Amino acid sequence: MRISFTQITIIVVGALIVIGAIWLVVSYFTTGVLRVETGQNARVERFEIAENSQQARKLGTGPVVSQRLDPGTYTVTAENAEGETRTDTTVQKRQTTEVQLKVEEAGKFQELTRGNAYNIISQAGRLRFLDQNLKRLYQLEAAGQRPENVFPGLSPVSSITWAGYDSAFVQLENNAYKALASGNVKPFRYPPDARPSTDNIPSLASHDINDRGQMAVNIEGSLYRYPSVDAEPDKLRDLPSQSSQIALSDTGSIFIFHPPVTGENSQSQPSNLIVGSQASMPDAMKNTHVLNAEWSPSGNKLLLAKKNGLHVYDKAEQQLSRVMQFLPDNADSLLWRDENRLLMVDDGAVWQLHIGEQKWRKMADTPDPVRHNNPLTLGQDGRTLYMGTTSQGLENAGSLYQLRLPQ
Repeated sequence: MRISFTQITIIVVGALIVIGAIWLVVSYFTTGVLRVETGQNARVERFEIAENSQQARKLGTGPVVSQRLDPGTYTVTAENAEGETRTDTTVQKRQTTEVQLKVEEAGKFQELTRGNAYNIISQAGRLRFLDQNLKRLYQLEAAGQRPENVFPGLSPVSSITWAGYDSAFVQLENNAYKALASGNVKPFRYPPDARPSTDNIPSLASHDINDRGQMAVNIEGSLYRYPSVDAEPDKLRDLPSQSSQIALSDTGSIFIFHPPVTGENSQSQPSNLIVGSQASMPDAMKNTHVLNAEWSPSGNKLLLAKKNGLHVYDKAEQQLSRVMQFLPDNADSLLWRDENRLLMVDDGAVWQLHIGEQKWRKMADTPDPVRHNNPLTLGQDGRTLYMGTTSQGLENAGSLYQLRLPQ
């Protein structure tokens, strides 16, 4: 029996319809729908977190974009000419996940002066900072003026941690430490059991200073608290390691943590702990490598930068939650703006992350590369952001910028 061309066509079309129906059924039961509403004519992209090598893929353009996706966690971006907003969202099988992303206008940094500005502090519109290339401390009175070298007796400076506009803990290039108190340079007070000698200078692996001017220091594997940078210290306890790092809150709680060490066994379990707090710590915080830690202004929340993203520990609730699924490019740029908002440098821009909403908004593109630690400083008004940029190996390369933040 001969089959006509028409019959063959009908058979092929029918088979395709059956295959298509099967595919639709399988797709419905194995995938979910992501629906993004921007309210604007914005370009929408998604990035699959499970495959970090994968480039962002366009979902579409318009006020509303919808696409069927495999189950998983995605970073979704909405961008137009004015700004960019991102969020993490999870797509589940046989469900529609709805996301609302409002794109708000980004700002623009204003250059205040040229120079390699590190560790910035502000007071009444004046700025002080360390020029990392010149190894000196400078003060800037106003935009466009020439910075003035202050505390010329402190040179060459390797690093500085401010305790106030006239107070700081200073490390010189020869590993000598000084206390800057009320504008006067004083010797740093070592503990009686860790005095320096001609043969040995005690190791200070880590320190932190809170807004009250109190300081916590890891000296030779022991934790000391200083009421002020020029005061006598009190020993609190021995630490798990001489390399233990410190994050000190304004309420006096101290988080001891351990970043991964090059060459260290990846299976090694650090022993993190909180000192000076009655809050119990979840196991997920005790035995994990933490790259950076920052207390919120109230001391009730602790931000943890880990390899798998940003986490926030709430002391009152004793809960640990992940607020961002990946690390920003500069994990040392994290800065609390208030109890619910964080500022950070990532992808050539400064972003603001709203913890409760788990959405982050581009505040402004960075005019120059930002490579060093702690490049961001918030002014006393809570709305003026200062940022230092740098180019390695070039004298005076980089600039000091300011950005006016929205409420």
